[in-house]
Amino acid sequence: DELFMTPEQFQRRDEMIPEEDVLIIEGQTISLDDSVADNLLLAIPMQVLTEEEKKSTEMPSGNDWAVLSEEDYANQKEAQAQQIDPRLAKLSELFNDSEDDNA
Repeated sequence: DELFMTPEQFQRRDEMIPEEDVLIIEGQTISLDDSVADNLLLAIPMQVLTEEEKKSTEMPSGNDWAVLSEEDYANQKEAQAQQIDPRLAKLSELFNDSEDDNA
């Protein structure tokens, strides 16, 4: 429920109506855009899990995607940084050969 008031009505409002619950009407029309947007955002669940998912430690996944914890993501990123890109592996061999020639 939304409570709209003109500035004059707001000044004469009952003290039982909290100030935060009142939307002030500016002009001659009521714009429902802000009210509808706020209610839509408030209706979006922050976390949708079944009871089984709440009890499980396994994260959801699907075809070509998976949910990772921050710790798992950091570990995965660290492991990828340590791996040599196969496209660049030949270049590392090139530097090793040039060092052997100079020695």
